[in-house]
Amino acid sequence: MAVTVANLALQMLGQAPISALNENSKRAAAMDRCYEIIRQGELERNFWTFAITRTTLAALGTGPTWGRTYAFNLPPDYLRIANEDPSYPSIRTDRLIEGRQILTSDPGPLYLRYVRDFTNAALFHPLFKRGLACSMAIQTCEELTGSSGKLRDIAAQYDKFMSEARMVNAIEAGPEEPEEDSWITVRA
Repeated sequence: MAVTVANLALQMLGQAPISALNENSKRAAAMDRCYEIIRQGELERNFWTFAITRTTLAALGTGPTWGRTYAFNLPPDYLRIANEDPSYPSIRTDRLIEGRQILTSDPGPLYLRYVRDFTNAALFHPLFKRGLACSMAIQTCEELTGSSGKLRDIAAQYDKFMSEARMVNAIEAGPEEPEEDSWITVRA
């Protein structure tokens, strides 16, 4: 399915489609070089509902040398932490991410809600696919077309599709409560 996203990007560039990312062509090579990194970057940019998951982590046998007491390995597909309760995004926890570990004073088990490195392009939201294709087209435009005018047009399409995708995603995710202002809580 990644080839479908790549072909959408190629179509935006006015290029012929490819049959596979590992096909022996300049177009396929350009798409193959950028697909993974751009896909991961676009997934990490927002809390896409299709890419959020939950897991429970057990503490490692040894903790950090100083500071927090316990260490937990992040899941291999971890891209970005998401709040445990999206309705209350301002809840602070005693968690510090360093490298590929979470350090905390909490002995666990640790409940983690996070954006994962979601690879099944068939399950991407359609607007996300279009935005991802635009991002790939932007990355490869100069190499494949040499046209700066086309680059501006595709960048405008990217803004449109990703804005729509974020709006739809926000509706699916539900409302977030704003952080309470200390001015109000002190006066109560």
